[in-house]
Amino acid sequence: MRTLTLRSMQQPSYLDTLLYSLVMEMSVLPGDAYPVREPDKLPGPLRRIIKMATNVGQSWGCWTDERHHWLFIAELPLTRGKPVLQLDQYNAAGDLKETTNWYCDDNDKWCRFAVP
Repeated sequence: MRTLTLRSMQQPSYLDTLLYSLVMEMSVLPGDAYPVREPDKLPGPLRRIIKMATNVGQSWGCWTDERHHWLFIAELPLTRGKPVLQLDQYNAAGDLKETTNWYCDDNDKWCRFAVP
């Protein structure tokens, strides 16, 4: 039963919501950044990453302030226990800047897994 629940949570609309929620809580974007929802308006390297991500069922969100782009790719792999959101962050050149893993605590607050 738990596997069915986790699989249903992997649907893009739910994953999109988790991604947006986490990025907003991380406070990594400048105040004038806004989301870009159309891949055609993004640099080529980011379009390629988005295409690969959507082909494997991952979610994406991109923001820009007209000078920089921030692309986030999210995946919710099936795990035992609490669901873990894997988040990859890319720059406009398509370089992977960071991969982090997050979970929601009992108060619905995002918590980053500490790297040992």
